[in-house]
Amino acid sequence: MQRIDVIERKLETAKDLQSIVKTMKGLAAVSISQYEHAVDTIGQYFSTIEQGLQITMKHQSQLPMLFQQADVKKVAPHRIAIVFGAGQPMCGAFNEVLATYFDQEWQKQFRDVPSKIVVVGHRVRANLERYGKSVDHLFEMPTTIERINETVQSLVLAVQRWNTEENYDQFFLFYNRPEANAAYRPVMQQLLPINLNWLRELSERSWSGRSIPTHTMEAADLVTALVKQLLFVSIYKAFAESLSAENNSRLVAMQLAEKKITEMIDELTKAFWSRRQVNITEEILDIMASFEVLKSELEMN
Repeated sequence: MQRIDVIERKLETAKDLQSIVKTMKGLAAVSISQYEHAVDTIGQYFSTIEQGLQITMKHQSQLPMLFQQADVKKVAPHRIAIVFGAGQPMCGAFNEVLATYFDQEWQKQFRDVPSKIVVVGHRVRANLERYGKSVDHLFEMPTTIERINETVQSLVLAVQRWNTEENYDQFFLFYNRPEANAAYRPVMQQLLPINLNWLRELSERSWSGRSIPTHTMEAADLVTALVKQLLFVSIYKAFAESLSAENNSRLVAMQLAEKKITEMIDELTKAFWSRRQVNITEEILDIMASFEVLKSELEMN
């Protein structure tokens, strides 16, 4: 049986861990609420962009050069995969789930074409490398709502540069999307080229109001501006959903950790009192033995 001082130190450490886990659980719950709100807000902004494209595409069918559909005759399209992993620790199997899904999709769609892997959130990098994937570019995952804009802008500029200067014409986003009951699932979304069927459907969709709004800007310039905003919104939404899913995973991990720590504290508490009782019994027996020895000595005298 362990010494009582050893058990006491373990008990204090377990209680400190319990306090940390409770704090992490609370922060994860607050973060989930913030990122869910961000997803809802960006969804409303997307609807506004969609309406703008619906108006302009009725009169302007040509996409901006940067966002045109890749040439279907091209033998080997150049593809970029942008993988959104975790930026903070203690998030359970979040990165492993995404890396496994990415490896499966890679075998189907990326293996035989010139491809580049861009990672957002350094903690998924090791998971990808275990599947033999080499990361070409790394962006840090923002840890607050306020920092998402800055990172999205940097990534949008990089996407435009890779498209125009390095001739990458297909871009895909890989990230975990949150679901009900703190669950999440990995998804793949095509960022570029823009889905022409979706744009065609927009141009044919009936307007909900009495008359279609007009615009003074040249249609081609307006489409370019709206499509760039669509690019921004798509990446921002991936950030917000990934961060929400990451905190979902962290919340579940912290709940499991809290349960295990509570069980550990109960076991250590029982061991502490058991050891304490043994010590008390041993002390009493020592006193009784000493008393018997002293009594025998007194009787002999």
